[in-house]
Amino acid sequence: MLGYAGGNLALNKPASQSSTYLSSVASLAVDGQQDTRSCTSSNLHPWLSVDLEAAYDVGHVTVINDMNAPFGNYRQLVCLTKHKQTVCRE
Repeated sequence: MLGYAGGNLALNKPASQSSTYLSSVASLAVDGQQDTRSCTSSNLHPWLSVDLEAAYDVGHVTVINDMNAPFGNYRQLVCLTKHKQTVCRE
């Protein structure tokens, strides 16, 4: 989930992911519910993308992982794109 002081910028915005495990589609990552989740199938480099549909000055990004998920270790790499430049941080 991506957020800012005024609320969740990513709430119900278009989302896509590298693959889908069972019925855990990308839109579940941005539905605002903490009891749902998106999940990719086994990929070497899985990703989730959210289109915020506008330009924002983003001060922070919050990603909540389900640590009880059956697939083990997680690595988060968050990338923001502005003016065709992408900056990524772990």
